[in-house]
Amino acid sequence: MDELFELRAEVIAYRFALENLWANFLRSHPNALENCKRVAEQSHQALEGAYLSNNAPSEELAHFTQISLAHHESLWRSIEQQLRAQQANP
Repeated sequence: MDELFELRAEVIAYRFALENLWANFLRSHPNALENCKRVAEQSHQALEGAYLSNNAPSEELAHFTQISLAHHESLWRSIEQQLRAQQANP
């Protein structure tokens, strides 16, 4: 059980780091929110495209893809919220 908690904590730490990296990168560009939405949409399409390109996706792959897309959407929502908060309080 400790290994599971350790793995989960590590994943959460990586996610926070990734969110902050993307938010900081996007903040350095004009139209940060538009860029955020564009990158989120393009990467969503890439994930979906990878799944759809599989000739005979298994049920496990379909389930994994759905979970991945849900986490992906959550990640980009969080990044967008960070950007909106910064724009509201420069």
